[in-house]
Amino acid sequence: MSSKNGLNTRNCKQIFSPAKNEMQTPKNIIITSYYFLPENTPRAFRTFELAREFSKKGHNVTLFIPDYDFNYGEIERRFNLKIHKVNSGFFLNRNHKRRYLGTQGSSSSNNSGFGKLLKKHIKKIVNYFIGDTTLEYSVELWRALLKHGTESDLVVSVGLPVSVHLGVAWAVNYGINLRAAKIADYGDPYYFNEVSKLCFYHKYLEDYFLKRFDYISIPTEKAIESYKYYKPEDKIKIIPQGFDFSETNKYEYSKNNKPSFAYAGLFYKIRNPRMMLDYLCDIKNDFNFFIYTDINHAETNECLTPYLDRLKNKLIINKLIPRTECIKELSKMDFLVNVGNLTSNQIPSKLIDYSLSGRPIFSFQPDNFESEVFTDFLNGDFSNQLKVNISEYDIRLVADKFLGLCNN
Repeated sequence: MSSKNGLNTRNCKQIFSPAKNEMQTPKNIIITSYYFLPENTPRAFRTFELAREFSKKGHNVTLFIPDYDFNYGEIERRFNLKIHKVNSGFFLNRNHKRRYLGTQGSSSSNNSGFGKLLKKHIKKIVNYFIGDTTLEYSVELWRALLKHGTESDLVVSVGLPVSVHLGVAWAVNYGINLRAAKIADYGDPYYFNEVSKLCFYHKYLEDYFLKRFDYISIPTEKAIESYKYYKPEDKIKIIPQGFDFSETNKYEYSKNNKPSFAYAGLFYKIRNPRMMLDYLCDIKNDFNFFIYTDINHAETNECLTPYLDRLKNKLIINKLIPRTECIKELSKMDFLVNVGNLTSNQIPSKLIDYSLSGRPIFSFQPDNFESEVFTDFLNGDFSNQLKVNISEYDIRLVADKFLGLCNN
């Protein structure tokens, strides 16, 4: 049976899968996402790593991503991918990704304090009723799938935002022949998210589009309860973030002249370092606390601004850098800091990168900072470090979990 782009899904040559040690038939795979390179986010990593690994295993991979102002010709050739750019929107979200890349790393807006506060509340109200403006992407994605989508064996829809899942659901409902196993991949819950409250009808919207998917994939068992309303438990699959460990480079560690530790990522209300920062303001020890973050992220700024003058040059804030470069920088530190989420259904993906850097991890909950343990870390005693088993995050195993759903 041939697909619209001429790829044959039945009468094609056999390929060898080292991970499974068995022969496989190449599959046609569609991946849809709202994030991709060169954006520096976990969902962009998820999309790229999956696409590259599926292609490495000999499968035919087609990506549908937003219309970044970026030339993907080299990426398509190097990793044997087919990429379709999709308009990010047609009104409020029009050219959003182009603007994003054009302003990345720029200084914060010069709006007055009142203007920022007003904008924040308006955004909160809009999000409560309509989710967010990325819902426009669902329409554009649906159109792109109808135009370029092919008959396939596997569809992985990478969310959030849920506009990605909604666009795929519409394509399934109206016109495209997707006989594939369809998987709605989540990083965080949508309606049953304990932090981002939404109007009640979003539960039924989520139920509507998830009925068009065969499976839901989530990164941690802790989140299962957030999806049982939509699917029986045997249709909810635990498939963690996956990475190619062979690409990791790091410095040979040597103890710093003064305790140096780092945090990489954003801060939120559910991931607020206030207790640790208050403690750092009160101690007399000299130290360097490096933070790699998005300086324009509102909640991150809200968490850090009160401490800029109090900690002065002990707090060193850097903009986000590419993931592999960040892991290398983290490997210079004496230890790393992880702030757990207050919610039970989310897990920081940074723990994988932290572990790959080879440095000890001090982890605490926003409402339970153990100052005595932290003092031990400052003194070079890492006996209470967080241990993370990263073997399950090997991208080869993660890709095989998705591929295994094709035959079920």
